[in-house]
Amino acid sequence: MTSDQANLSGILSLKEIAELAGVSRPTVSNWRRRKVDFPRPTSSSSPSKPLFDATEIHDWLRSNELLPPGWEKNAETLSMSSRINLLRADGLRPMDAAIFALSTLVAPASEPISDYKIAWEESVAARLREVADEATRQAFHESINTTLSTVSPENLESTMQHARSLSPDSILNAEHVVIDALFGDAGRSNVGHFTSEDSVCARVFREATSNVVHSKQVASRDGKPLGRVLDPMCGIGTTLLQVAHDHAPVSIVGFDIDPRALVVASLRALIRGTNATFSVLDSLSHSSEPADLVVCEPPFGMRLSREQRPHMENIFAQVLNLPHPRIRTADTAIIATCINQLSQSGRAIVLTPLAPLFQPSYAELRQQLVALNAVDTIIQLPSKMLTSTSIPTALWILRA
Repeated sequence: MTSDQANLSGILSLKEIAELAGVSRPTVSNWRRRKVDFPRPTSSSSPSKPLFDATEIHDWLRSNELLPPGWEKNAETLSMSSRINLLRADGLRPMDAAIFALSTLVAPASEPISDYKIAWEESVAARLREVADEATRQAFHESINTTLSTVSPENLESTMQHARSLSPDSILNAEHVVIDALFGDAGRSNVGHFTSEDSVCARVFREATSNVVHSKQVASRDGKPLGRVLDPMCGIGTTLLQVAHDHAPVSIVGFDIDPRALVVASLRALIRGTNATFSVLDSLSHSSEPADLVVCEPPFGMRLSREQRPHMENIFAQVLNLPHPRIRTADTAIIATCINQLSQSGRAIVLTPLAPLFQPSYAELRQQLVALNAVDTIIQLPSKMLTSTSIPTALWILRA
């Protein structure tokens, strides 16, 4: 048995089998129908989403001479996603699966987790103090407790064992695999507004940010190209971490009301060695320090709560000179919040539905934004561009 085969354990989906064999998914479905010796799905999988033992699949492909040249590279990537499938098969939710898998990459246990779980958990928590606030760290402990009580010891150890086997160069790729496996296809529909770096939306933000920075439209207060970058609704941190990668060195700051999402963002920052700070904060109720660049891909369809309205009324009066705004949805509040968080020469890049561009209820906001010269650019994006909604959207580039 080769080391690559030994490392490819866990369970694989039809899509992942296709990736391993270098074929299309329909080809794998044809093998299932026509090859009587094709491995049977695991007992824990459903008929609509069958899962297969990774070792059995590898052996079947090898015996039928269906492993393509260079299959080992695909196997290295699939080894991480096969462990994710194990966690999910035991009923673990995507966010908790991401937290455990990423934690194993931050601090792989040097011995079986059953004997080491308290010390291991504390070692990860110690690292989280570098980037996360107390509420986020508490959410980490709650998530790990959920995982340890939900997932079988064998599947926990399989995930940890794989993390121990990774070289430092492979850990970054493993982080990408975790995020793509759990959030890449789900998008907004299943786990909120969380996306992977391979999503269309993430690529749009990347292009827009690069254009703004490289055209020198944004500069920090000390004259450097870019300093503090803020995402007031950062989720799992994809957009912020992308900016940090493309425009280092920068200091990124992320807020969100979902502490477990912030745990994921914090762990990703630790894996990448990014200068980051993540805190549980409702940006529609509280302001923070100004930033040179604000990026925001908020969830759509939010409404302001009673607790958020007083703060936002003050923001509209002070920033947009609208003492009695007609605030019906959070879209207008998010635009005002992003402008309020900008430093003197800063820019904000915000994704919204098209409604603020044409609906009569937003007319007062549009007029005031133009009067204040707060709009740099508006880009209408086509429909069906995002993972889970077909509505067209708009990308706003705003100035302080």
